[in-house]
Amino acid sequence: MGWVYARQPFPEQLLPLLRRQDDVVTRAQLTVAGLRDSQIARMVRQELLWRIDRSVYILGRQEPSWRQYATAGVLLGGNGARLMAASAGTVDALCPASLPVVVGIPAGSWTGSRPWVRFVRETEGLRSRWSVGRPPRTIIEDTVLDMCAAATDSADVVAVLTASSQRLTTAARLSAALQRRQRIRHRRLIEDVIGDVRDGARSPLEVRWIRGVERPHGLPAPRRPYRLPTGKVADGAYEAYQVLLELDGQAYHSGDRQFRDWRRDNAHSEDGWLTVRYGWHDTVNTPCAAAGNLARILQHRGWSGSIHPCPHCRYAEGT
Repeated sequence: MGWVYARQPFPEQLLPLLRRQDDVVTRAQLTVAGLRDSQIARMVRQELLWRIDRSVYILGRQEPSWRQYATAGVLLGGNGARLMAASAGTVDALCPASLPVVVGIPAGSWTGSRPWVRFVRETEGLRSRWSVGRPPRTIIEDTVLDMCAAATDSADVVAVLTASSQRLTTAARLSAALQRRQRIRHRRLIEDVIGDVRDGARSPLEVRWIRGVERPHGLPAPRRPYRLPTGKVADGAYEAYQVLLELDGQAYHSGDRQFRDWRRDNAHSEDGWLTVRYGWHDTVNTPCAAAGNLARILQHRGWSGSIHPCPHCRYAEGT
């Protein structure tokens, strides 16, 4: 007959620490709280703790969440460890969660990666030494640049730069962070998009419009974004000609949003404004036709300029 052990109580003094660490705790922290190895092993058998790694546990008996894996990775990394790249971007809502978690560790450190966590030794001076949040992660500017450098598609570079600049940082701060990196993949594109964001672009579609329609055809740049007296904000406005520019992403092609846009356009027309709308198809597939249409509208309203052929595709006056 085997021995029956009483249920091992969990030290109450560790509960505040667990709340700060997403219910993740290290063996060293359990030992400091007064638990012996035999007591820790009993808590695992009694399903009070679930072992992620030989020295990291979570409270309870369930598969760890992504955030618990992230916290465990930082704890395993030791002093100075922090989330970076896409893992830091996940916490900042820039990308979906995925494994392995990416954890940066100081240049002189070494920790072996696991299937669920990849440790990266950081290059001194490349990123800000400051970390933010829980679990600790790189500042948003370094996170964004790391994600851009890892991107395989230029569209992903544009998306992360525009998304972050709207909610989390500014073009000036991104530019300052970029200056610390002598070499970075997609540097020219990153610089160009940061410039577009500084000029008022707020979405990937707006960046595509500027780079594929507006500039190549010599169209005047609108004031962007533009706040009307009603408080509504348009993507851009040609004030001298009372023309509002709206760029509608794929999510806004139908439904209630479309009817609200129509009502708003009608209300603006009462004040003399003409609203022109272009979408992904106009911007990406038929940029020259969109440029020609907008140019003729502006000319009818007093613009004395003219557009010129795009260097990459033929412009037809009657398109």
